[in-house]
Amino acid sequence: MKTVWQKLKSKFFDGALDFRIRLFNILALGGIAVSILTVAISLITHMWATAGIAGFLVLLSLGLVLFTQRTGKFRVAYFITIAVIFMLLLPAMFFTSGGHNSGMPSVFLFAVVFTILMLKGRAAIIVSLLEIAEYAAVFVFAYYHPQYVTHFESEWEVLVDVIFASACVSVMCGLVLYFHLKEYDRQRQRLKEQNDKLKMGEYLDK
Repeated sequence: MKTVWQKLKSKFFDGALDFRIRLFNILALGGIAVSILTVAISLITHMWATAGIAGFLVLLSLGLVLFTQRTGKFRVAYFITIAVIFMLLLPAMFFTSGGHNSGMPSVFLFAVVFTILMLKGRAAIIVSLLEIAEYAAVFVFAYYHPQYVTHFESEWEVLVDVIFASACVSVMCGLVLYFHLKEYDRQRQRLKEQNDKLKMGEYLDK
């Protein structure tokens, strides 16, 4: 009888799936877990707007997972993730959860990295540069208009948020790197086996 993890692994992270599909699944499932924790932490620190946005992220991520599993339209899911989550909701969360005095800079970095990995070629470069420009504009606007930023009530809350965001981004990026290196090793092994077969065929022909 398969464990829950084995079922999830075969459904969302199977080696037969395209790397970008597995990447999206990591983002979606990890995003659900992180968003749930964000709701809890935001309620504790009285960041009500952030809790609301994080709650919406849970629902949106669940919806994207169900959508992709039923339709297989991952390109649409990529577009929704980048346009709605990375370029709309994350900047909004920046203003509701402490601005640059929070863990949001780490989250922005995470968004740019995942955008580059999810898209291909010129699209990856153009969209990631647009995100960087948007995030830089958000930083500058918040610096000159701090009244639009909801700040934490204490330095302790800032510390907790920074540690939480840094840990989440580190885990997510680590998982992506793990799967990427695993895929690289698997393809290298396949290439080695094919080369060995070709060499054996050439030897037999002689």
